[in-house]
Amino acid sequence: MKLKPAIVFGENMVLQRNKPIVIWGECAGGDFITVTLGSASASCESSRGKWRVTLPPQDACEVVELSISSASTGERIIFSNVAIGEVWLAGGQSNMEFLYKYDVEAADIIPTANDPMLRFFDMPEVTYPGHYDLGYFEHYGFWREWRPEDAPWFSAVGYYFARKLREKLGVPVGILGCNYGGTVSSAWTDLETLKATPELSPVLEAYEKGFAELDMKEYERAVEANTLRDPEIMQPMLDKLMMGEKPEFPPMNRDKNAPKPIFAYMGPKSQNSPAVLYENMLKAVMPYTIRGFIWYQGESDEDHGWASFYDKSISAMIGSWRKGWGEELPFLQVMLAPFDGWGMAKAKEYPLLRKMQHKVCGELPQVYCACIMDAGDAENIHPRRKRPAGERLALIAKKYVYGETDIEALSPDAESAAFDGGKVVITMKNTAGGLVADGPVKTLRAFVDGNEVEATGIAQGDKIIVESSAFASASEVEIRFAEENYCEPNLTGGTGLPAYPFTITAKK
Repeated sequence: MKLKPAIVFGENMVLQRNKPIVIWGECAGGDFITVTLGSASASCESSRGKWRVTLPPQDACEVVELSISSASTGERIIFSNVAIGEVWLAGGQSNMEFLYKYDVEAADIIPTANDPMLRFFDMPEVTYPGHYDLGYFEHYGFWREWRPEDAPWFSAVGYYFARKLREKLGVPVGILGCNYGGTVSSAWTDLETLKATPELSPVLEAYEKGFAELDMKEYERAVEANTLRDPEIMQPMLDKLMMGEKPEFPPMNRDKNAPKPIFAYMGPKSQNSPAVLYENMLKAVMPYTIRGFIWYQGESDEDHGWASFYDKSISAMIGSWRKGWGEELPFLQVMLAPFDGWGMAKAKEYPLLRKMQHKVCGELPQVYCACIMDAGDAENIHPRRKRPAGERLALIAKKYVYGETDIEALSPDAESAAFDGGKVVITMKNTAGGLVADGPVKTLRAFVDGNEVEATGIAQGDKIIVESSAFASASEVEIRFAEENYCEPNLTGGTGLPAYPFTITAKK
């Protein structure tokens, strides 16, 4: 076997500053490998054809060379134009994968892209050993610089996030994309953790049932015939879908002997099988030294009917990732945007899914949630305005990871509710000087004894004053804000961050 570093290492890569740098790969058995980064070197003897070294922490720099050499074969691999700065892994499904060329600002920004110290790596979407070798991955698996020819292929959320960090820190920033459209969180979690989490038994049971009914011969035919692998067939349709258009899907082959489409199965090579993406994508880049994770996902868990235990799913996944990296890395997620539905994509329980996303922030350390309730699209599950998601993730990182403590990075959040005469007063935190609403608070609803009553909410300072004639005789009132699949709320904090959705109860 020839000397081979892991796929994530290459020309133009960004390595994490001020932390031990892990480099690894494959080689012939019994080989002795030396890795040199600038003036620092580390060596190791291979074990069963694998090698791994750890280099000492380095300061940020814009250009350095990394070399990897084999004592047995005399091979030497040199990666030039390597930078050292800040690296974040961008994970999730299609809203994180969403290419910058689809963003509403792309036409104006791409021609002026000129920052070679902002870089992006996109891991190929593979689900089994040997998948990568089949092809169709020529646009993936290498580091790109923020230039007009490469900018269209950046993650849009990743770009907006990285750009803000560049402005704040003044060092190279690399985004390590590891995402796959239409996937559930359990596919990104290791199997041991899934089995050790009782609340996730419905996920494993669904897979086991599907697998038991699987005709493996037919399944392999479907895998082989999977047109999703072929960009010439699917890419034009996907382009329209991401741009918010309503594409015409390719007609199904009516040949009785043709295999069913791959998404009709739940098999070991399917992208939503338990742990399949953890094993085949995440582990391929683990434990590349990084600062933390940004995450945009949840739509597919909701679509599978798993919203009610998403808090357990995502908690298990976070724990799985942190265990794999060997440290409690910060995890910054995007709350799902308002969405109603179109075609096969229909929102069912987005309010519940958002509640589960928000809940995890209070249960796990260094987990935060960026709210984009002002950036949804009723008919497009992929909102094309990705600046709010990326920049709000960066705002959270600046405060809670990089120590910019004098800024408000989280959205206004309901803290308590109490009766005040015939009114209900909701106290909010994270208001950045006071709540803002252009008139009465929209999407606010009140319930007495389970029945909705007419009510009006007005923002005053850090409070919402809710009035209704039905409150006078009520002993308990439930107030809901933005608890709908799609809505257009108008409540923000003083810095313009939209308020988190909430359900809260006031009792006499």
